[in-house]
Amino acid sequence: MHEDLAEHDDMVEHEDLAEHDDLADEEVHPGMDDLPHGIEQKESDCKDEIERDEVGREILIIVENCFVSTAAPRTILPSLRGWYNGVWPTFTKIPDRVKQELFDLFKGKFTWRDPWSEERVFKIWKSYFSRRMTALMSDLRNNAKSRDSPPPKWMRKEIWDGLWDIWDTPKFKNLQNRYRQNRLSDRNGLGVALSALGLISIHQHARRMSKKNGGNPVLFEKAFERCHRRNKGQRPFVDKKSKNTLETYTKKLKQNQSQSDGPTMLPSVTASCIIYPEAWAEASSGPKSGRCYRFGTSYSESSSSSIHSSSINRSQVETENAKKIQKLEKELEKQRVEMKKNIEQGIKDGIKDALTSLSMYPIQHPSPGYLSASAPGYFPPHPGYYPSPGYYPAPGQHHPFQYQPSSRDHSPDEHHTRD
Repeated sequence: MHEDLAEHDDMVEHEDLAEHDDLADEEVHPGMDDLPHGIEQKESDCKDEIERDEVGREILIIVENCFVSTAAPRTILPSLRGWYNGVWPTFTKIPDRVKQELFDLFKGKFTWRDPWSEERVFKIWKSYFSRRMTALMSDLRNNAKSRDSPPPKWMRKEIWDGLWDIWDTPKFKNLQNRYRQNRLSDRNGLGVALSALGLISIHQHARRMSKKNGGNPVLFEKAFERCHRRNKGQRPFVDKKSKNTLETYTKKLKQNQSQSDGPTMLPSVTASCIIYPEAWAEASSGPKSGRCYRFGTSYSESSSSSIHSSSINRSQVETENAKKIQKLEKELEKQRVEMKKNIEQGIKDGIKDALTSLSMYPIQHPSPGYLSASAPGYFPPHPGYYPSPGYYPAPGQHHPFQYQPSSRDHSPDEHHTRD
């Protein structure tokens, strides 16, 4: 089992063999088409929800330079088999024109959102393609055993013979044996690196665990443990390296939290996972060839997802917080402006209504002398008193307030005395 698993990552080229010496220390991943016995192959917990654009393409979720999709890696080998018409033992030997055509096929089924550019997605796609093609060539070589075996149905005989002209060279065989020994070596007592990942990546496991957790990010160590212990994390670790790395990582986190002057390492938070990149890089003995244990090509030059720089993560957090604050300030300013406009408009409407009311009911002033003290029969009005409309009597009518003499009134010539 170990030998078959290890040979999936043979990165051997007939011209540039020396350039791949450092790959002997990389971790081992199974191919996408077949897995060693005992490695979990299904994941029943919380299936991924696939989002598509208006033309039906799957919208890729990219985390740490990895496609969080089971369909994306599966499309690589079928597309390669239909376009394989040259002696190309490795991905680097494929002409750029063919690579672009294969990537165009990929874009016909998948798309992505900002801030991921096509150039960055193309780099990730090339990394996936390179590893899948290497696994495919390794399977073809190991299953055939010799050049006399028939080629696969999708490959022409002359191309098959050309590949065996490379695989039969002493240089290739020597390096292949050397890489196999390195991969199967004790590795400081840790043995071969294995995993229970199955057909999906650790980032997909973290995303599914996050979904079960109500959409909240999960700790990376929980996702890592889930992926390196069989029976959904209940049984022992599948290898010594994963167990030792996780224990070292946990110790470094405790040391970081117990610092007297405060934590010196900051976490990197994604939509589904929380990890301390600096602590993980130290626990896993740092990156090799641009790759970090169980992070693969996500250990890249990309400043947004670099795992070895806590300062970058700090700047990311500060930038995101600044953007959020700026957005809130804009919303508050917009609310203040709208509130001011509403108040001003309310005042204007009130003044307008008051003026309209006055124009409908104008003040009428009496003629001079009409309300004077000498007017016969009228009570003198109070200062500032103005009668309302209709107060004035018509000609020949008595005003309701005008004094009317009665028969009981005494004549002014009569003199009465009291007894």
